[in-house]
Amino acid sequence: MKKFCLIFFIGALAACSKNHDNSVTTPPLTGLTRMKMQTSGATVYTYFYDSQARMVKMENSNGSRKEYEYAAGKVTRKYYNTSGVYQYSIIEELNTDGYTFHSTYSNQPTWEYLYTYNADKTMAKQVVDANGITVKDYFWSNGNLDSIRFSSQNGAWNYTEVNSYYTDKPNTLSDDIFGEQYWGKNSKNLLKSTVNHFPDGSSSIKDDFTYEFDGEGKVIKQTITSDNGNIEITLNAYN
Repeated sequence: MKKFCLIFFIGALAACSKNHDNSVTTPPLTGLTRMKMQTSGATVYTYFYDSQARMVKMENSNGSRKEYEYAAGKVTRKYYNTSGVYQYSIIEELNTDGYTFHSTYSNQPTWEYLYTYNADKTMAKQVVDANGITVKDYFWSNGNLDSIRFSSQNGAWNYTEVNSYYTDKPNTLSDDIFGEQYWGKNSKNLLKSTVNHFPDGSSSIKDDFTYEFDGEGKVIKQTITSDNGNIEITLNAYN
């Protein structure tokens, strides 16, 4: 959801617009398990869904919230602050497969996000025009998002995010579990580690992921341990 010449930028926009169909709605997820609550430190996130298993609201224990509205070919996310005051909206336009191809912000009219997908419905590229153009190229291997290459408008490489996976553990934390099934096909396995590599040969702090499961194989605890000693724990509860 996020180095490139202007010609391609315009071409991508035209191609995405060509695939747009206002009659499209997001694919239903009726019957699937959904995330009900997540606890991270003192913060609790509670999720609410409609009869089609689409997320309609996320509440933060600090009082802020996010609400979803669905229309033909469009998803609108509305954000509210801790006082319950509306702040802005993100509008996601959907292609004929029901996946986001164009995002805009109500409070940043010049910002624009474009998404294209591979034939297998995985994300291929994201072009971000927000205070300068950034391009993200997505590379997949054996059904998992192997890496993301971040480049500037002129094609200069900024850095690459490299991921590894638990190939024996299916991804039970996909977008579908959160009722946000409009981002294309996710990785098939659970994330094991992620690190950024830069042109000068340096690397960012590496994050390692470990999980605990319930009897049905759902992740009930996720621990992220960073090379710098930071540890983040998230507890999950399902409907």
